Amino acid sequence: MNDSTAVGQLDEVISMKNGSEEFKKLANIVSEFNNKDEGIINTIKKYCF
Repeated sequence: MNDSTAVGQLDEVISMKNGSEEFKKLANIVSEFNNKDEGIINTIKKYCF
């Protein structure tokens, strides 16, 4: 989830590269991809499979 309400509710919280600095500090994983140019699918492929 790329949503701060997920922190503490899910096992893993992923922030995209272009996420806010505050959210990146809360996330378990900070993706090296942004949310453009297939970044979301690349993040899912790398961290979820």
